[in-house]
Amino acid sequence: MTSTLKHEVINTVTEQVWSEFLGISLAPTTTTQGEAECASSISIEGAWNGAVIVACSRQLARQAAATMYCCPVAEIDDANWRETLNEVANIMGGNLKAMLPAPSSLGLPEAFDTWQPENDPNTVTYMSAEGPLYVTVFPA
Repeated sequence: MTSTLKHEVINTVTEQVWSEFLGISLAPTTTTQGEAECASSISIEGAWNGAVIVACSRQLARQAAATMYCCPVAEIDDANWRETLNEVANIMGGNLKAMLPAPSSLGLPEAFDTWQPENDPNTVTYMSAEGPLYVTVFPA
């Protein structure tokens, strides 16, 4: 088992969570679309130390929250999209942690308002109808 994850593994986990849990279609892309308007980060500590960041457009976060809460997007407030992104980061972090050296544990997810994706080899970028999604898995 290696200490970094290949993009194929990140793609598989990301697409499963976003399509099966949230019903949102994603297409991997190599283009960075600019600053993400919202994000959530969760740490992984133990035999492997690092973090998973899930960042996206506000519109995508609101659509994910509307799906999770089974309500119209217009009813979604900031607390809803933050809770949704935290839950998505927790699910993705747990799935990705299982593919990293053990034993490791997840921290608590933390949502924040902006995140600037850099040209980082640890970031995988996607496009959806609601805007960009960035997933970064980086070692500490």
